[in-house]
Amino acid sequence: MKNNIRLISRIFVIVLALLCVSTFAVPETASALAKKPERVTVIKATGAYDSVTLTWKPSENARSYIIYRSGSKYGFYREIGTVTENTYTDKRLQTGKALWYKIRAVNDGRRSFKSPRISAVPSLEKPVLTAEAAGEGVYLSIDAVDGADGYVVFRDGKSLGVTGKLDFLDTDVSVGKKHVYKVNAYRSSGGKIVPSETSQEVSVARPSQSLRLVAENDIPEVLHEGDSFELKGRIKSNTTIEEVTVGIVDRGSNTWVKGAKYKNSNLNKMTFDLAEADEDIDQEDLAQGEYMYKIVVTLKNGTAKTLHDQSFDVIQPPGGQMIVDQAVRCAWPYGTPRSKFRYGSGIRTDAYTEALSVAYGSRSGWSAQCRAGASCDVFVGTVIRSSGYDKGFPRGLDEVEAYCRNHTDKWLNMGAATESQLQPGDVIFQRFNSGGGHITIYLGNNRVANAHYVSKTYGVIEKYSSKVKSPGSCRKSIVYRPIQ
Repeated sequence: MKNNIRLISRIFVIVLALLCVSTFAVPETASALAKKPERVTVIKATGAYDSVTLTWKPSENARSYIIYRSGSKYGFYREIGTVTENTYTDKRLQTGKALWYKIRAVNDGRRSFKSPRISAVPSLEKPVLTAEAAGEGVYLSIDAVDGADGYVVFRDGKSLGVTGKLDFLDTDVSVGKKHVYKVNAYRSSGGKIVPSETSQEVSVARPSQSLRLVAENDIPEVLHEGDSFELKGRIKSNTTIEEVTVGIVDRGSNTWVKGAKYKNSNLNKMTFDLAEADEDIDQEDLAQGEYMYKIVVTLKNGTAKTLHDQSFDVIQPPGGQMIVDQAVRCAWPYGTPRSKFRYGSGIRTDAYTEALSVAYGSRSGWSAQCRAGASCDVFVGTVIRSSGYDKGFPRGLDEVEAYCRNHTDKWLNMGAATESQLQPGDVIFQRFNSGGGHITIYLGNNRVANAHYVSKTYGVIEKYSSKVKSPGSCRKSIVYRPIQ
């Protein structure tokens, strides 16, 4: 009996052990470990004119979210997307049509309850209106609203009409009387006209006297010597303009250095177009210095006003740019037929002829070819001297090499630079294995400006890759770079 009891006890222990192993030794699956995510409760919906963006507080234990949408509050909510972030944008929607949304959190197949519903309406933004009083009326300006087909302008609660423009001039206003303006944007969507919210109201009164500059451009704060700028815009007044003075004032001496004065006979009663002044004032020969661009207006009633007073500086351009600009002016444009610039049958450009006289006024004893400019060293020397960068630059290959080597304040020896290392304005100096040499100016964009004594060409622009021999064919190839 005791033996039976012992046997039964042993069998019980073994069974119990097996049960323990089966219960605790088998690993749990990912699904078994996954916890049901919390329900999404905090949601924000923001509508643009053709979209709705949903954002919500992340749900605990959620790995992704399913978005549902309905066209009515209590209608069927259709699944429209799944995201892993806590934001979703529903696009290509109809402006003005209300929509309802719900969100469900998901974690490895386990789903939360759907969130409370939230509604949104794709809508135009509320426009921003500004108003400026002038002698001829009130100028209204509307900030563009994305998706708007047009705008409705209101004055004192009454519509002034529909406009597709962002600027609106109301001339039907009395002097001194204050008026209140506002504006709506609108969009045609789904066969309906959907308006935006109304802008904030703006109050303004038309003044008894007005003088204003409607400018279309500003002068850059810094100009390079030799640059020009264009004057654009109009002067407008509600009183006859008697005189306009437009020009440039030296800031140091406070004196006019460039200017044009227009009397009443030149003016269109109450307006003046600055394009006329732009034609009469030559800004290109302004020396380096500090200036002001100034407009002074005198009205028929004697009122004088400085309407514009803008400071700007004229500085020397970088040396390389000065050289490139002058080389382009002096040479025939790229693609010009060779018959145009050949020494025997062609002609120099007018700019090259003038520059040659400036650079080398006395050319007695020169060969005919050099007098005509059909020589690479003469062309390069002419360009560099007349550009204003280096007025002592010589002609002759030996002279150029010695000069650049001794004038390190102007020229940096770059060695045998490849095209990828070149910069506009670099002077490429070469001595060929076969004898002779060549010198040319790099313009950038695989272009060089030069001249050829052998083929008797005038200043031309050609391809760097085809007209400048590679360093392999030279016993010496050096690039000299302007450093100022």
